[in-house]
Amino acid sequence: MGYHLAYIGSAGGITRRAKQGRVVGGWWVWLVTTMLFNSYAFIFLFLPIVLLGTFALGRLGHLVPVIWLALASLAFYGFGNWQFVPLLLASVAFNYAIGYLLIERKLQPSARRAALIAGVGGDLVILGIFKYAGFFAANLDAVFGTSLTVNILLPVGISFYTFTQIAFLVDAFSGNVAR
Repeated sequence: MGYHLAYIGSAGGITRRAKQGRVVGGWWVWLVTTMLFNSYAFIFLFLPIVLLGTFALGRLGHLVPVIWLALASLAFYGFGNWQFVPLLLASVAFNYAIGYLLIERKLQPSARRAALIAGVGGDLVILGIFKYAGFFAANLDAVFGTSLTVNILLPVGISFYTFTQIAFLVDAFSGNVAR
């Protein structure tokens, strides 16, 4: 099912774990899920908190709810596998920096094109490493007998956010991004 139960505050102050929903004991149960959009934890807990927070913070201006939604998005992504949140943040920072060069800086056309190529190339290199490193290693091993194996865990949604960021860079290059 993709979930497990973590028991916090159980008898004797000991934290216990259950496998695939079997109750082990304890008086306070916290459901930790690989949260999907159709899970009860998302629909009845996460989504209402995010919506209420967004509308409540909307009274403070336009930037505060945007920051709230960005943090909620990172939390949602982190529920899937928190180890990839730094990769996502590094990718966003890299693309923000390239986008800044393309939007705000008055660069020569050749420098703008070089920035776009560097940004798209960097995005595709990261995507290629995560998606195809194992494939290339297996083929090198098959052809040359290198005994090389590469097992890289694939971050959820890496293709989606990589291609979304590439689309942002292309739009920034074309002048289709508001300042």
